[in-house]
Amino acid sequence: MIKNLLFDLGGVIMDLDRDRCVRAFEALGMRDAEDFLGVYGQKGAFLALERGDIDADEFRREIRPLFDREVTDEEIDSAFNQFLTGIPQERLRALRQLRKRYGVYLLSNTNPIMMNGFIAEEFRQEEGMEMKDYFDGVVASYVAKCYKPDREIFDYA
Repeated sequence: MIKNLLFDLGGVIMDLDRDRCVRAFEALGMRDAEDFLGVYGQKGAFLALERGDIDADEFRREIRPLFDREVTDEEIDSAFNQFLTGIPQERLRALRQLRKRYGVYLLSNTNPIMMNGFIAEEFRQEEGMEMKDYFDGVVASYVAKCYKPDREIFDYA
């Protein structure tokens, strides 16, 4: 008997567009954006942020030298959030329906810039609800200080 469902966020609940994010960083003058934003995982400061090794402010400080001009925190955050394209409302409704029968949990490699910004906003689109209205629990890599596919994050969950 199934009691609980564990969902990934990116590419399952929320649609992604990595290339759009790469283009946004390149438009800001970032060198080698494609090298840092991998198809299956991040590298450098991007990975450190998702693993919770550094916070958002330290992340921004670490990547600033990669740009050929001065960039603001808001420009960095906006470019990073271009990775995310949104959550179709029917998926939000499906999560609420599933939660009536099962424990519904989220496990995601993500970071505080996205989680506290665009991701939170996307969950609010359906009647102003919050993420907690869709899930019985949320495990974010930057909070757990470990990263999928490593076993530690699954043990943490």
